[in-house]
Amino acid sequence: MSRRGKIIFCSFMTALFLCFIVAGCVTLLRLHSAKKRCTFETKGEIVEVASRTSSSKYSVKLEYVPVLAYEYKGQQYEYSSAFSYFKSKPEIGTKVTVMVDPDDPYTVYIPEYTSEWVVGRGLVIIGALMLTVTIIGLVKSLRAGQPAE
Repeated sequence: MSRRGKIIFCSFMTALFLCFIVAGCVTLLRLHSAKKRCTFETKGEIVEVASRTSSSKYSVKLEYVPVLAYEYKGQQYEYSSAFSYFKSKPEIGTKVTVMVDPDDPYTVYIPEYTSEWVVGRGLVIIGALMLTVTIIGLVKSLRAGQPAE
């Protein structure tokens, strides 16, 4: 690959890995904000367990997403996350702590569920590591074209 091609490739990869970092930061900031706003503690109960499969080239995984019912000010609400939290099927009827935002009872924070935090941190860490490698490659490509002193 030519020097110019390496620079273009490294620039593209830098932008891609910056997107990883931004996505991770947005996830973490959203969770932190929800954790801060959700001040009313109540108990929720798993009322349904949705299942979905995720597949890769080598395997198919069955993942479970519990649907929680909780009450706030006498009204019933349900919550289902975009993330799967369980590799084994959770029991219907299991009680879970639910922190509710008093200004928006549909916004909740579930302290027991850590997958979203792991995803956010993982995106930031992977993005930062790969960005570092890409920048090192870019610097080497730029130096390779300079005449020796």
